Amino acid sequence: MVVTETGQEAEQFAPYRLIVDGVGGELVGKLTAFLAQGGTCVCYGSSSGNEMKLSLADFYFENGGQRTLYGFTLYTEVELESASSGLARLLRLVEQGRLKTHIDRAVSWREAGVTAADLIGRRFSGKAVLHVD
Repeated sequence: MVVTETGQEAEQFAPYRLIVDGVGGELVGKLTAFLAQGGTCVCYGSSSGNEMKLSLADFYFENGGQRTLYGFTLYTEVELESASSGLARLLRLVEQGRLKTHIDRAVSWREAGVTAADLIGRRFSGKAVLHVD
C-alpha cells in the first residue's frame, strides 16, 4: 500500500496490477502511468475533484498496455453482490495476511466527533478505528 498526495512516492514500487483510488482529480492521471500490463485502476471517490487528466497511451501502449479504468459507487455494487459477501471476502483477505490495512488511529467512540473532523480536515491519511467502551 502506498499513500500519496502527489503520486511521486508510488513510482518507486511500480508497476502495479491494482490501484485503488478515492481521491480522484489530478492524482488518478498520474497513478495510471504506473499500471502494469493488464492492470486495473479502481476509482471510488473524488475528494479532490471530479475532473482528471490522463494519457490514453498509458492504457494502450506503455508497459505492454491492456489496462482498465473502473469506477464504481457502493450503491450500484451491492446490486451485483451483497455487501455481506464482499465484507466476508475482505475479512478473509485480512485474516490471510493478503490485505494490509493502514490504521492511523484507534480511539474511543467518545472521540468520534474529533476523529471525523480530523479525517475530513485531512490531518491523518489512514483509517480510524472507534472502540466501543
